[in-house]
Amino acid sequence: MKKNWVKALIIILVTVGLMGVSLLGVYYVMDEKQKELEKQVLDLEQELNTRYTETELNFKINQSVEEAEEDTRQTMLKDVKEMLLETNSSIKVIRHYYPEDLVVVSGGKFHFLPIRDDLKKHNYDESKLEFSEDGEVTYNDGTVSSMKGIDVSQYQGEINWDKVKADGVEFAFIRTGYRGYKTGKFAGDDLALDNIQGAYKAGVGVGLYFFSQAINEKEAVEEAEWVIDLVKDYSDMITYPIVFDLEKMSPDSARMNALSAEERTKCAIAFLDRIAEEGYTPMLYGNLEMFAVLAEFDKLEAYDKWFAYYDDCIYFPYDFQIWQYSDSGSVDGVPGNVDLDICFTTKYE
Repeated sequence: MKKNWVKALIIILVTVGLMGVSLLGVYYVMDEKQKELEKQVLDLEQELNTRYTETELNFKINQSVEEAEEDTRQTMLKDVKEMLLETNSSIKVIRHYYPEDLVVVSGGKFHFLPIRDDLKKHNYDESKLEFSEDGEVTYNDGTVSSMKGIDVSQYQGEINWDKVKADGVEFAFIRTGYRGYKTGKFAGDDLALDNIQGAYKAGVGVGLYFFSQAINEKEAVEEAEWVIDLVKDYSDMITYPIVFDLEKMSPDSARMNALSAEERTKCAIAFLDRIAEEGYTPMLYGNLEMFAVLAEFDKLEAYDKWFAYYDDCIYFPYDFQIWQYSDSGSVDGVPGNVDLDICFTTKYE
């Protein structure tokens, strides 16, 4: 059927160009109009065959095809140029032409990953995202209204949580500690407990995260148990998830960087399941590269997600609950810059 339509279109184009026929419109009609169209095509073929030899006709058809392809190429090049001038981002241009793939740069090369139909998608409408002049993002689609959040560590210094609350912050993820990316030793966040208590007293929802460098499931469970033990006397203050912070470190020698996607995924599952055993909500933090390439996302579908992506759009089709959209935000009560987040669900309240 498609070949008949293309052939009909080419013949009509040749007829218009070479015979001066004036056509007001060509309509491709399916089902009951198909026979009528095919008859018109046959009539045109017969008419053309009376005027041109087969060789001449084939030449003119090929010539028309080449001209159409060149027009398409020139249009595409023009579009690419305009997009590059507008966005100054080659990756955005590439993604525009591959809407059915996740296009990700990892390991110094492009990855084109078909978007999977078997994985749950989010239904956030990007047209409902609002960007304020001070860089904050809100979302309201009439059903879902986002909540403002931050994530902090000792690097933010002493935080005035009453001012944070007054600035509209409804939740905060507080770092409990980390494992060294070289030595593998544990280190606690010096202000973790102060931040937990301060946020809770100010009426800010409390979640926790641990920066992992586990290289096997045993170490991942150790990390989870370290967090559980640290906050055992503050469990009633924690309503938001406890997060396994899964990141690729910039030093190539970082101990977790050498793991395969399968190994990294097993570590995440070991941590998250241990957290769930204690009655907390487990969550996984990661960016586009981590979720799409460096971990086996399909095996992590059952867990809540905290997605890190710094742009004015959400380039990720799969389900997640929290979006970290900036690492350079400003919130009253927090010295210096702070990560900004929005939550798309009220289930942690």
